[in-house]
Amino acid sequence: MKNGHVCYPLTISDNYSRFLLGCVALEGPRYDPTRHCMESIFREHGLPDAIRSDNGTPFAGRSVGGLSRLMIWWILLGIIPERIKKGCPQENGRHERMHRTLKRDALDPIAGNIKEQQKTFDLYRYDYNHNRPHESLHDRTPSDYYRKSNRSYVERPHLPEYDHDCLVRKVHHSGEIKFMGRNFYLTELLTGLSVGLKEIDNGFWQLQFSFYKLGSIDLRKNKVIRN
Repeated sequence: MKNGHVCYPLTISDNYSRFLLGCVALEGPRYDPTRHCMESIFREHGLPDAIRSDNGTPFAGRSVGGLSRLMIWWILLGIIPERIKKGCPQENGRHERMHRTLKRDALDPIAGNIKEQQKTFDLYRYDYNHNRPHESLHDRTPSDYYRKSNRSYVERPHLPEYDHDCLVRKVHHSGEIKFMGRNFYLTELLTGLSVGLKEIDNGFWQLQFSFYKLGSIDLRKNKVIRN
């Protein structure tokens, strides 16, 4: 921006209708402000079944299963994280096409500061949702097709539960679990939470957090294999 600072737009859209749920000017790709914005969107629009994102911060991390703090929160809310392959933005093509329009229409002229940029984003979002017909929507607007989710936001999500055929282990503050008399490092992000293990072959155990598969544990090689 003109003040020398960088704006990081957080954009969230409904894949079916292309309705732009949020276009927020943030000062960085950090967990707390991103979660705060998403909480507001979830309260207004309800919870999605899944969220497709790239592999950047704060959406994904380098931990087992690509976990980040944001992903863990999504999983606890019952949202399936879908990560596109690295370097393959076409896997989220509808959203990327919206980004091209955003760059063309909301970044010229350059905003003076974050407040001015947010005003431009708000105007763009309203116009995009209510005034712009899309050929793929039979020349109608996203607002004509968008419907609010029937899944309400949960302020305090339940802790993960596992099937009866899973062995459950709690993650220690070191990021490790103790399993079959051995310690296996997962991630400190899961400290105090439980993971499930299900044997899928002799000495080979599937590792999951709630419904989300993190990878597996190979007892023969004494190591964690990431997804």
